[in-house]
Order: sequence, then C-alpha cells, then structure tokens
Amino acid sequence: MSFYFSPSSKLKFKGGPRMTLPLTINRDLIRSQSFCNIKERFVVCSFKSLSDLNKLADIASDRKHWINLSKDIYIASDRTGNIG
Repeated sequence: MSFYFSPSSKLKFKGGPRMTLPLTINRDLIRSQSFCNIKERFVVCSFKSLSDLNKLADIASDRKHWINLSKDIYIASDRTGNIG
C-alpha cells in the first residue's frame, strides 16, 4: 500500500474515474467524520498520504479503536444510503 503513495513520474491515465481502495477508504473516512465526529476520537480523518496509512495501521492494531471506526463508517454509510 505504501507504493500507492510513492511519487511517480508516469503519465496519468485519461480514462474514466478511478475507483481504488485508497480512494474508497478516504471517501468513507470523510463521510463518517461528518456524521460521527471521528475527529474527536481518531487521529486520521483522511487517507491521502503515507502518514495517514501509518496512522490507520496504528488504529487497526488496537481492536477497540478499529471496531469503533468500523461502526462509525457503517453508520455514516447507512445514513447516506450507500449500503446495499
């Protein structure tokens, strides 16, 4: 995953919108932040850099925090109608 955040000199692809796991994680974190105030409980509020990846890994290593984050993301997704 750290490769995703590494600088690249390759040309950009001019196709359709990208749908990658990092973009989805970032969208979910931003959405849950607005519904559940995760800013107050968690250090990571976006997923745009290697430091965000490391912060998220720290949260994942603490089961209680990871479960709370997962619940907040689920609640925010449910409120916005993004759960199938």
